[in-house]
Order: sequence, then structure tokens, then C-alpha cells
Amino acid sequence: ADYEAELEGRETIDGHETLRIFLTPRGESPYRHVRVWVDAASYLVRKFEIMEQNETLRTVVLRDLRPNRPIADEVFTFSPPAGADVFEG
Repeated sequence: ADYEAELEGRETIDGHETLRIFLTPRGESPYRHVRVWVDAASYLVRKFEIMEQNETLRTVVLRDLRPNRPIADEVFTFSPPAGADVFEG
């Protein structure tokens, strides 16, 4: 979806100065509006709030962000549970 953006101001989130941006969809969207708090120094999203068409408000705060941190290959290893049917090929 395409959004119209409006800078609402600055706000501190968990000790990080952020830019608070209000987004309004320009066309059809499942959202009435979205508000995003973007870190003024790193540009990481620290918080976002979504108002859905049915008036449900969802707020997510992102903490302990560690971008570009290496992830061990073992994290992506899947071992099927005992008794699971496994299809190959």
C-alpha cells in the first residue's frame, strides 16, 4: 500500500530519541493508519502502532535490536519430531 507520511515530532523510546511518523494509506488498506517511531541516529524502527479498519489497535515495541549479528548455522537446522512422516525429493 502507498502511504502519506507526516512527521509528528520526536519522542524518546527506551532511551533512544526517535522520529514519530504518522502514515495514512492513500488507497485501500486493512489499516486506518500506522504510526512508526524511527531511531533518529540508527534509523531502526523502535516502535510501531497499527490501527486496523475494525478499530483494533496493535502496538509493538522493539527492544534489544542487534542488526547484522551473525547467526550460527545450527539455528536453521530442523530435526523432525519422532514419528513424523518425512517426504524427500
